[in-house]
Order: sequence, then structure tokens, then C-alpha cells
Amino acid sequence: MRLAMRRVAAATLCVMLALVGASLAQAQGFHAAATKDGIDAWAVGDSGRVWRSLDGGADWVPGVIGGAHWRAVRADAFTVLLAGDSAKVLRSADNGGTWSAATGLGAVNVTTHWRALGRASAARVFVCGDGGRIARSDDDGATWTLQTSGASQNLDALCFTDAAHGWCAGDAGVLLATSDAGAHWNATALPTTRALYAVAAQGASVWVGGEAGACFHSTDGGATFAPYDLRAGEMPDVRAMVAYAPGAIAIAGGGGFIRISADDGVTWSFVAHPLMAPLAALAFPPLPSPAHGLAVSELARVPIAGTLGAPWTLPAGGNVSLTWSKVGALPTQTTNVRGNTVVFHPRDKHVMYNMLGNTLYRSPDEGEHWSTVRVVTGLARVNQLLICPSDTTVFLAAVVTSGGSRQLQRSSDGGNTWTTTLTHAFGEYGTPLQMHPLRPDTLYFGGENDTLMRSLDFGLTWHVHGTGVFRSPCDLAMLADSAEVLYVADGVTNVGAAILWRSTDGGLTFSAAQTLSASEAPAIATSRLALRKGVVTSWAGAGARATDDMGATWPLSPDLNRSGQNVSQTWGADFAHDDPGVVWVGTFASGRVFLSQDGGATYSFSALLNPNYAMIARDRATVFAQQADGLYKLRALAATPWASSAQTLTLASPNGGETWLPSSTHAITWSATNVALVRLEWRPDAASAWLPVSLTEGYRGTFPWTVPARFTSTAEVRVSDAWDAAPQSTSAASFAIHGALAVCADAPLDLGTTNFSAGGFGTFTIRNTGDQTLHVTQVATNRFTFRPSRDSFTLAAGATDTLGAKFEPVASGADSALFTLTTDDAAGQILLRVRASASASVDVAPLPVLADALAPAAPQPVAAGGRTRLRFTLAHARAVQLEVFGLRGERIATLVNGMRQAGTHDVVFEPASTLRGGMYFVRMRVGAFTATQRVVVLR
Repeated sequence: MRLAMRRVAAATLCVMLALVGASLAQAQGFHAAATKDGIDAWAVGDSGRVWRSLDGGADWVPGVIGGAHWRAVRADAFTVLLAGDSAKVLRSADNGGTWSAATGLGAVNVTTHWRALGRASAARVFVCGDGGRIARSDDDGATWTLQTSGASQNLDALCFTDAAHGWCAGDAGVLLATSDAGAHWNATALPTTRALYAVAAQGASVWVGGEAGACFHSTDGGATFAPYDLRAGEMPDVRAMVAYAPGAIAIAGGGGFIRISADDGVTWSFVAHPLMAPLAALAFPPLPSPAHGLAVSELARVPIAGTLGAPWTLPAGGNVSLTWSKVGALPTQTTNVRGNTVVFHPRDKHVMYNMLGNTLYRSPDEGEHWSTVRVVTGLARVNQLLICPSDTTVFLAAVVTSGGSRQLQRSSDGGNTWTTTLTHAFGEYGTPLQMHPLRPDTLYFGGENDTLMRSLDFGLTWHVHGTGVFRSPCDLAMLADSAEVLYVADGVTNVGAAILWRSTDGGLTFSAAQTLSASEAPAIATSRLALRKGVVTSWAGAGARATDDMGATWPLSPDLNRSGQNVSQTWGADFAHDDPGVVWVGTFASGRVFLSQDGGATYSFSALLNPNYAMIARDRATVFAQQADGLYKLRALAATPWASSAQTLTLASPNGGETWLPSSTHAITWSATNVALVRLEWRPDAASAWLPVSLTEGYRGTFPWTVPARFTSTAEVRVSDAWDAAPQSTSAASFAIHGALAVCADAPLDLGTTNFSAGGFGTFTIRNTGDQTLHVTQVATNRFTFRPSRDSFTLAAGATDTLGAKFEPVASGADSALFTLTTDDAAGQILLRVRASASASVDVAPLPVLADALAPAAPQPVAAGGRTRLRFTLAHARAVQLEVFGLRGERIATLVNGMRQAGTHDVVFEPASTLRGGMYFVRMRVGAFTATQRVVVLR
């Protein structure tokens, strides 16, 4: 079985479309994603769909492997694993070139869906799926053994913190933990029965997420878990979690949100991206380099990718087009539509209600289809509808009766019967009710020419609240988690200027925060996920105003007022409830609605005819516009071109003419397109066989090669597709490997224990194994008690020489030094360690020194480039000169010139390799004493 990237697409730039509004049953996107390094990326889905990117998600080449629905993928080093339906697990050991079926899973029923893969170590991998099944592999996914989980529910997620400790999550709130590599799985109780889709752990921090906003966090390694409030409106599903670094967690799901925390959930930032679709999977490379990630959706065949801290993008050439479709059999008379009458069921985010004219409608499927709940006698229209979160049979509506009376009516039986709880005028176009975000039974009502009123029993009774008197509140807003801040947008159609009022004491007192250039401020939008942000619209003035300081200031949104856009008559507004970076603004008369995906900094528009009255963004992907002629739902059409599947591969270096030193490191470089794995080889000449260098990813384009000590002038390098050797590219011309190569076999050199007064001596043997002369230009020591016998020398190719090390202790005990030889070979230096120990006394007492004397050199004769030892004795501490002369009296070398203690001394004479053969004389001078000895040097 094989996925060859050049064969998976018959044509290039074949555009794939994904309709985000489709149901999950018609999923046409991806279930899972993986990346090992942020560059090599995988996305897998139904019917064997496997997409591959080799440039971090900028371009994708699609393919098919088998026919299973793939629900999980892992990519680590050159191993890629796929798991999915029909109990299938496939493995590639060559980075996706060839595939084989895993063994050991034959007992698993073919109806089983494998749903997640988790890696515990370099060789240990786990897979989980239906019916509580878990299997483990200890050979990198080649063979598997079933484990006993103790669970019967479907298992959806796996993660491991090391080879032994891991977590597995699944349906009905099941969370399992192992501390012995899966030999035992222990259930951890969580206060939920919702399906858990995601689990992530790093150190002592463990996160679990799932259906309808289920989220739990442990800071003690899973000993205890606490519910974590995502503060995200209508309970977005948590479909993916990645603990990508210590203290760092990334979460994705809902309508496409990606939120990231670097402080273990204390604060969050949201990743901006253009895909308006629920996300099913999130992938980051493992530590230590998790910066580049990708995400996929089951409803859009368009992966997104990017770097943390920056917006993520569609593939090259991709785009998302926005259209709107009218939903349901809803009234179309403009006189029947006012305010915002769309509301989601507080406990079932798929269920919606809309009250238009005199009729209450219900949708069970996110607004796709509607049915009538009740026709309410005596109503003309409705401005606002609320449902009580604590008792979802209780409804409250701001209505206008057929007789023109403006009332608040309440139902306690799901909308079948209604009673009036307050009769009070409110604005013609207003949405006068606001629910307290932390105490949902507490409501505020803004009526015309009056103070606010408050109810503590969800609208059953009302009482005056505060002292501020308003003309005609258009909208109210209260900041979640900072409920003392309350906004009132006050204005009368075509009368004067609207004023945005702000309270910081829960509505008891107000101050004017902003005077608008328009008569009405129809809508205020705030986000629980970004308390400081807010948007207020303006009719019929310019653009919209936004705050970033919790309502203290409200400057005009610049992008809505720039040249070429010049938006006016804005009306409805909302933040996506799962992502505060997504902001919608509707207009009353321009036939457009505007979308920002960067928190309001910039906007783009889509066409939508008829006046807008409200924008409702349950999440990024589920958005409604209440227009004068009905309710419209957003359809996001994502498109991306396929990349060309053609392959190219060109070697850049070495490409001829280079001379590289043996044992030096040089980069083999190349350029490649659609080559996942390359084979690097070299040969010393055209008659020799190609020798392996390495296998590496084709997109890396470089490999650090340690040049072998194989001397040649006709070397070549070849790079080829490791899967089938095509394409391949070879050095255009030969290059050379030449140079010196120093080797020392004696390091470290131990001189043993020596008498304190006598010191010690030894030699290093150094060989030049290269084919060029080795030049040692400096010999340095880091310890004055050890002295090298010389400070420079040369070695011919293949020659061997010695370097003396003299130990001159200043105290008894162990000592050591490091000689650093500066060379012109590839290494540039040789480090030689020498050690010795000085003793205050020795076992055999030395003979007494009777006189100054110079002993004959031994051994003799000595070869040029070799060495011989000279020994002299001193009756007393004296200044000594020991010199070597030629037959003509020329001085060849000075071996000693300075004070020496009484006793016996050894000195090494090393005739230079360039010294001519013949007889030489060593002369010793101590005061008036002179002694001479002969030394014979051979060539």
C-alpha cells in the first residue's frame, strides 16, 4: 500500500468546496490532524481521505489510503500511523511511502471505530476506540496487544506524559488513568455524563474537555479535578486540547475557536483565522518546538495553519465566501419585526426560539427548520424574548399588543399561555431587557421616560432601580464577570442625539460615556470573553463605535469609516460567543452586514438585503441575521486549491569544484517539491558503489555531513526520492576530499606517581592520518605545573611524532592539565589531557648526588622527528645551560636555561623532522663546570 505524492492528484488546482452549514451526517472535512515539526502536516477524514502538506500547511496534496474513515493520525520521526473504522490501523515506517496493516488486532470486531492515537515513548503507542477498547504497541505501532480498560463506553481521546503515565477520555464522562503503561486503567470520577472528546496533560496540569462546554482542570496530576468555566455563551463543544508546553494549553472546538493560555488557564488569547467552521482537531509538534500548529474541521475540507501569536491562514489560494439563506416559514411583514426576538435554549444549544408578530416558533436543529409553538392572541409584534436558564419553561417577552399597549408578558409553560407582569412604554425599535450574567433570575428593564426597573424573579415582579431617567432606551448591556458595569443606549428616532450611558455601580447611578452623531444607538454588543471590549451601533449616523477600556471611551471604528467603506446606519451587533475576535455589525439600509475577525480592527462585508434588526452569533460558525423580511442563517463556503503533485529534486551542494577537509562538517543542500523523504549517498569515484549518508525529510533542504577520511579528487553526492529513487540529482562535477587529519592515541596521558622533587615525564603519540601536511602552530597548557616539550611542529601526511609532557609539581597530590594544540585540520585543535601525582617520598631512597654531571643521550642514534633523553645531575641548586650544537658550532637548540634544584633531571631532545642527519653535541654549563656529550641523528 502506497501514497506517492506525485500520483494522488490527476490535475492541479482542482478546487474543493466545503459548505459549513451542512449537517455532520454529510461531513466532508477531516476528523484528525498531525504534525511532527510544524512543516510536515497530515489531515485525515472519511473514505480513506489523507491530505499531506510539506510546507506547514501552505499547500496540500490530497490522496486516498484504503477506504476506511480515518479518525486518528500520528506522525513521529519517519513513523506515521492511521487509525479508523473497521478496526483498521495502518503504519508507515518510511514517512508515508509504504503502508502495512498492524498485527495483533485480529480479535477486534470489524465494526469497531478506533478514535484516537497517543504516543507514550519512542517505541510505545496506544490506540483507543469503541466499547472501551484500548491497545498498546511497544514496537512503534507494528504489532499491538489489547488491554483491559474496565470501560464499555466509546473512548475518544488519549494523551501520555511519559512511558507509563497516561489518560484516556470518552463518552458519558468516562476518564481513565494509567500509571503502569496501560497494564491497569483506573476510572476517575468527574461530575458530568457528557461525552469527553479531548484530554491533555503536561506535568501536574491535566485538562479534559467535551460536549456542550464540558471542561475540567487538575493542577495536582489528576488527583482532583475542578470544573473550568470557559465563559463562552451557549456551551461550545471542546473537541481538541493540546498541552503544547509546560503551563501552556491550546483548546479548539465550538464554531471554530482556538484559544491559548500560557499560564495554565489564568488568561487566554484567541487565534484569529478565516475559517468559519467547527474545529474537530488541533495539532502541534512535540516539545521543544511547538510554535507552528494546524487545525481541521469535519465540515470544511480546508485545513488552517499558523504560528502561535499570529493569525492562522487558509492554504495558498484558499478563501471563504459568505452567503445568507432565509430559514423557516417566518413572517415577512416589516411591521412585525422589531428588536431581537431570537434566543437559544439555555440547556440545549441546538434548540432555538423566535417570536415574530403574534407567533412563537421553535427550531430543533440550529435554525434549519421551524415549527409553530403557539399563536398568542392579542399580540401585534415582539421586541425581545428571553428564556430563564434555571427553569426553561419560563419565557419573558417585551410585546406590543394589537391595541398598541406595550407590556412585558410571561409564560411559565413553555410559551403556551402568557400573562402580563408589567405595562410600560418602551422604544419602538428597542430591546429593553437585560439578564444579569451571574444571577440569571435578575432582569433589568429600560422603559421610556423612566428609571430602570429590576426583577429578582425573572420578570414576575418589578421594582424601580436607581435614579437615572432615560428618554427611550434602545438596548441595555451588562458586563459578564463585572456586573457592576452597565450600559444603556438611549435615543429617540429622529429626535436629538443618542447618548450611551455607563454605570459602575450596577445601575444605581449613570454618567454619559458617549454622545453619538445619530438619534439612536440600536444595539450594544459585549463579550464575556473580552470584558474590556464593546461595540455600539449608530442610526442614522456614521459607522459604529467600539470600546477597549470597559466603556470609558467609545471612539469610532476606523475601518467602518475609511474611504471606500463609509458605513452608516448600523443596527444589530454581536460578538461570537465562543471567540471575542469575531464581531458582526448589521446595517439598516445598505444591504450589507460586516464581519471582523480581528476584534474589530478591520471589517469585510457580505451582501444581505432588507433592513437588519439583530445579529446573533451563537459561535463563529452559527450566525443569524434578523432582517425585516425574516431570519437568515450564515453559509460559509470554504474553497482551497490543490497543490500540484509534480515532484522536483535538485542538488545544490556539493556540485563540483569544492575541496572539503576530512572529518569536517559541510552541508549537503538541495531543493525539493513534494518529496517527503530523501536518500543521501556519496561515492569516492565513478567506479565505486554509492555509499549511504542518511535519510531525511525532503523539505529540509540541508543535511550536516561529516566528511569521511576517504581522500579523493573525484567524489560525488547523490540525492534521490527514498521511496522509489525518482526523481534524483547528482553533483554536476566531482569535488575533492583532501587535508590533514590529526589523531592522538595516548589521551589522556597518565604519568603516574612521581617523587615531588623529581617530577615526571611522558609523551603523547600524534599521527597525521590525512593526505596533507599537518601544521601544529601552537601548543598551550592551562596549568603551569605541566609543560609541553615544544610549542609548534609539523607532521607530513601519514607521519607519526611525539609531544613530551613534563610534570613539575609545586606540592604533593594529584594534578592535571589540558594541552591545546592549534592545528590546520578540520577540527582546528586537539585537546590532550595529562595527569600525574606528586609524592613527598618514594619507596626507594634516591642515591646521593656527588657531583655535577651530564650523562650520554639515550637512546642513540635518534631519528629526525623522533626523541632521545638527556639526564644531568646537580650537587647544588644552580643555574644551568643545556644546548645542542652542530659540527660547525652553530646552535641547534637550547634545552635548559635557568635555575634547577639539586638532584637528577631528565630533558628530552626532539630533533626536528627537517634536521639533517649527522653528529651533534650537547653542552652543559653550570658555573665554571662544562660537560659535553654526542648525539647521532639519522634521516
